[in-house]
This record gives sequence, C-alpha cells and structure tokens, in this order.
Amino acid sequence: LQPPPPPPRRAAAASLTKEPVLICPAQFGTEADYAELVAALEARGHPVGVAPLVFTDWLQILKSIPTPEYWRADLSPDQALPFYYKAIEAGAAALRNEYPGRKVQLLAHSIGGWISRAYLGQLPAEERSATFSALATLGTPHAPPPEGFFRTIDQTRGLLRFVEERYPGAFHPELRYLTVGSRAQRGALPGGGAGLVGGALAYASYLPLGGEGGVEGDGITPLRCAHLDGAEQREVDAYHIAFVPGSGTRLLGCRWYGSPDVVGEWADFLR
Repeated sequence: LQPPPPPPRRAAAASLTKEPVLICPAQFGTEADYAELVAALEARGHPVGVAPLVFTDWLQILKSIPTPEYWRADLSPDQALPFYYKAIEAGAAALRNEYPGRKVQLLAHSIGGWISRAYLGQLPAEERSATFSALATLGTPHAPPPEGFFRTIDQTRGLLRFVEERYPGAFHPELRYLTVGSRAQRGALPGGGAGLVGGALAYASYLPLGGEGGVEGDGITPLRCAHLDGAEQREVDAYHIAFVPGSGTRLLGCRWYGSPDVVGEWADFLR
C-alpha cells in the first residue's frame, strides 16, 4: 500500500478543448481515488469531473434491506440508488455550466457502468440526448448472474437484472458506447496455478457474477461480463482497481484501467 499521492497539477483551462468527461466511480469510490485518471484525461484535452460521492453515501443502500424487493432479489435502481443518480446529475450540471454547448461523456468504472445505464434509461429522451453523448465503461459487470442458484445469491439483489432487461446492450442509439475489459487474471482455486491469492480472489468474484470461477477477467469482473452487445469493445492488460476505495491509497505496482500507460489504449474513443 502507498499513501494517497499529492494532488496532480490541474491542466490549464485553455488546453481543455475537447468534450467534457464525468467519471462515475466504483462502489465506495470518491474523487480522490481518481486523481491519476483525471490528470491523464486532462492531459489529453478533456475537462473532467468526478460524480460527487462520499464514502458514506453508500450506506443509503441499507434502507433497502428491510424491503420485500431486497429479499426477492427484485430491487430497482430508482429505489436503491437515488443518491448516485443525484451525484451524476450534479456532476454533469457542473460541467455543462462551466463548458456550455458541450455534451458530457460518461466514463464509468466498475458498477458505476450499469448504474449509469440505469440513470440514462430513466431520463426523458430529450434531456438525455441534449446532455450526454457517450458512455464508456471500465471493468463493469454488465451481465446479470445466470438463472438458478446464482440468481438467488445475486449481490445486486436484482438491480443488474433490472438494467439488463430494460436497457440491454448499447440501448440508446443517440449515444456512443465503449466497453473495456481485461483477461489479466484467471480465477483458480488454491493450488490451481493462477497465483494463490490473486487467482483465489478472482475465482470468488467471478463465480457469483457469471456462474464460473475459472475464467479470465480483471480480478473482479470476468471478461465475458464486461461487454455490451452493440458497443465498441476493447481489451486491455490491466487489473480492476489499484486503490482502496474511499481513501485514495494506492496498491503498489498494480496496473489498472486508469494507469497512464493503459488510458491511451481506450481514451481515443472520447471526443
């Protein structure tokens, strides 16, 4: 582990001539966690904001636990995630106010990707097309768990199934879509030859998401779940995350989707 780095120097406003980007964080992620990614995108000419979430915002999900929908694994994002919707709205409004006339491109990490799909889906069509131009996702588990046992232990309690059933694939034709995944880590049970710790942790994550643990992915999201039909799809050699969410603390030597040398493999999608 490495303490949070000092904030990078922000790019001069005059150099930010491209379309703005709003980063939609992973679970428990905050602005400090994405400082490295913000700096890399600003260096490419993009104004960048991060949806203003704090660690404790996620505790609001606890309100859903006593509901029948939670126990049936039938939650809806409108019910469980209004705090995240408000953060996207606030972040997009700030960028639009500072850069009038430019549409916002959503760049979503991990579960921020399917939450962004839900958010975009519930917007009126006119507002969606006037405000946003693209959705790019990094390591997002887009596919709901398979039917049967894994559906009953769905970690999202039906949220991901809700999104996939209502807004499948690259659903909105007025938006451009990019999905980015990785096969950096194969899941394996201890002794399976894929790295005792990394392989076992990946196996434990892949199994409930996709029904199989011994597959390739980024250490959290299996590659087969990371893409949307109809989206531009890219594959990079990177891990899911390189920080402890909510703290900015870095994992030494971990190459992730937002590492400077990885950003160049997908950021040309952004206009």
